Amino acid sequence: MNIDDKIVNEIRKAYDAMPLEEIDDKMKDIEIEPIDASGEQRIKDRVKEKLNNLDKDSKKRTKAKARRTMVAAAAFVFVLVGAVVCGSERVRASIAKLFGFVPGRGVVEVEGEEDDGESGDVRNTDWYILDNNNLRPSKDDKISLTIKDAVISGDILELRYTVYLSDITDNDLENVYTTYTGEYVNPICGLYYERGYNNYFKIADGDDPVVTPISTLMLNGNSVEAADIKVTTTESLESARTVCISQFYNVSDILSSDTTEGTLTLGKVSVDFSMKQLEFASSAEGAVENGYIAEIDGVKILCVPTWEGDNLYVDYYSLEIGEYSNIGGFRTYWYPTDVLSVNGTVVEGIVDESYIFDNEGSTHIGPRIKYDLSGFADKSNIVINANDLLVEKSYEDKGLSFAEPLTPNQTIDEVVQLDDISVEVDEISNQYLSAEDGYEESEYGYLIIKLKVTSQDETKQFVSFADISVNGELVDGFYIKQADIDYTNISIPLTMPYEDINSIEFESIEILLNENIKFEL
Repeated sequence: MNIDDKIVNEIRKAYDAMPLEEIDDKMKDIEIEPIDASGEQRIKDRVKEKLNNLDKDSKKRTKAKARRTMVAAAAFVFVLVGAVVCGSERVRASIAKLFGFVPGRGVVEVEGEEDDGESGDVRNTDWYILDNNNLRPSKDDKISLTIKDAVISGDILELRYTVYLSDITDNDLENVYTTYTGEYVNPICGLYYERGYNNYFKIADGDDPVVTPISTLMLNGNSVEAADIKVTTTESLESARTVCISQFYNVSDILSSDTTEGTLTLGKVSVDFSMKQLEFASSAEGAVENGYIAEIDGVKILCVPTWEGDNLYVDYYSLEIGEYSNIGGFRTYWYPTDVLSVNGTVVEGIVDESYIFDNEGSTHIGPRIKYDLSGFADKSNIVINANDLLVEKSYEDKGLSFAEPLTPNQTIDEVVQLDDISVEVDEISNQYLSAEDGYEESEYGYLIIKLKVTSQDETKQFVSFADISVNGELVDGFYIKQADIDYTNISIPLTMPYEDINSIEFESIEILLNENIKFEL
């Protein structure tokens, strides 16, 4: 490890280990040189705001939110050590990339850096995608390991791969529940153990066939540990033979050039893959090597087409999310709505069933869509029209508060404004709902909120509530059903007596952005 690497690593350790209370104390009398007074105050305000919001964010924080909070709180560390690291351009670049701060310049937004040539292109140093041209699956007599997707956004690598369990037969799946009944809580786990798949996965013998891959990753010659692992499960028994895995890695210190090489190993099976850096051009709107970009209400979408023979696969990624906290993809009533045409002829797309992954925390939005274009000799004019982008928006301190205990059936006349979305609350009550009506039993019954939701912006259609909290605690599951032609009932299982409720907050909502965008491939 050279001196630049050591400096960056020591800085990381400094802010990772420091309690937030200590950060708060140090900021009260910190002196910043050589930044001017306005720049000094800007840094202090930015970090202070993040610190004040930390407790509010903790109950619903995702990995990305936690990372952003820590990054903002860490900015002041570089003020303290700025004189030490200023001498190295590489360290300065690392600081800018990791923390949005450069000694002598203050807090900066680092989206990309100008190319030294005369083209005027801007290179986004934070985006890499999988190079499908160099992709080769690997297998042994037990599994087939296939990289399905890889994307680096900022300093996070998301690697998606499937593991096909080739030693499990149709007969195994048909008889699994009779063969292993009584031996295991979940018979699927017994099948995995018998076939020797405990050499590839840690198998949890629970109610669900939970597996954790025993995998390693080498990236640009460096061993990288996964920070998070998600295994997608479905209702299909066939899914027991194909495992879809998403793994997330922090790779901020090991990106090298325009390409990145990696090797994923599961058990004794290894598969090589490479990634290519995206290059954005400012000279042509929507021009990007290896993909196409479009923007809708501050959300920047990357469309990446991939050819396999006459089959065209289309993936969408979120480059920027604007004011929103999450993006679900192009869909209405949960079906894809992007329409592809070749020379004016519409081709129906289908969801690629071999590519089903958990999208939580992912930059990949929606499903992968497959188009069979074998009937077209001329594929020179391909256009995708997409609409109805499903997004999620988060709020703080938006809801209802009560100074007195609620009555069993309390009439309310209050409007909660969520930007262009109005939530008119009409009534709150306490009811005990039964399993016969499709509800799980709840010790304290259900909190029923009768409300009407309207939008003042025709381009933003309210879909549903994504997160609701009661007394500051996120609700674990709630039901939304139509009450009458105008009103909706939200049924929330209570973990406390009804009369103890003092607040209800609408933490986030789902919205459809009703605008059309076009990708010309």
